[in-house]
Amino acid sequence: MQQFVSDIVILKDWAVETTGLDRDAMHIYVALLIQLVVALPLRRRMASFFPVFVVICAILLNEWADLQLLPQDKPFPQANIDAAVQDLVNSILLPVLLFLLARFWPGLLLGRPKPESVMSVQEE
Repeated sequence: MQQFVSDIVILKDWAVETTGLDRDAMHIYVALLIQLVVALPLRRRMASFFPVFVVICAILLNEWADLQLLPQDKPFPQANIDAAVQDLVNSILLPVLLFLLARFWPGLLLGRPKPESVMSVQEE
């Protein structure tokens, strides 16, 4: 298990060094990338909950790995808990927003005209 955690840390460090992004920005981009990588090959719509579910699982796995690096014999400092909450919020905000927009207001994403504007064009 420790090897798995260290592999995740190495991968995260490599991604930060390679892209030049800070860790907070990386959380946002990776979460969106996971959502798209899950949705597109599986032909799931963005309105499907499955891609968001996978993002949530990946975020929780990432935070679990981060917490495994802390000393296990001491209680978690409040700063670590605050950082974990900030990572969770940063990571999940945009994927959930895209999911909600696609689910409840798809016209905003697709640029479809409102029904009354279609009727006025047909009347002319």
